[in-house]
Amino acid sequence: MKEHELERGKRKDARPNGTSNEAAAPGEPELPEQDPLSLLLARELNKLDRLSEPQLPDAEWFERMVEKGVRESRRKLARDLTLFWLSALGILTIYAAVTLGYPVMFLVIQLAAVAAVPFVVMAAFKRKRVSGRD
Repeated sequence: MKEHELERGKRKDARPNGTSNEAAAPGEPELPEQDPLSLLLARELNKLDRLSEPQLPDAEWFERMVEKGVRESRRKLARDLTLFWLSALGILTIYAAVTLGYPVMFLVIQLAAVAAVPFVVMAAFKRKRVSGRD
């Protein structure tokens, strides 16, 4: 027993339970007394946390991303509106040509459209019921 006490007296960093009392690295929290493996694991995990801290981009990067998104949205809106207006112009041109040039053809198209409405509604209802959405 005296040898053990002498050995502990020689080592200034020895604890009563035999573990070493190494000082924590700067920035590491003081850990309560634990076994050496837990202390070592905690220190290494703290080092890993410090090494893997994410670096946040600067404000300019965020501003550029927002400006890019706004430009892209405006470009898509302009494209969609152009397609919409061209489609509407085409439909109205066909309507005017059929109405003025071939009134019988106009009536046939109108009757076909009115007759197709119940089938389209039933198909949509059936698809909605099969998919389970309300």
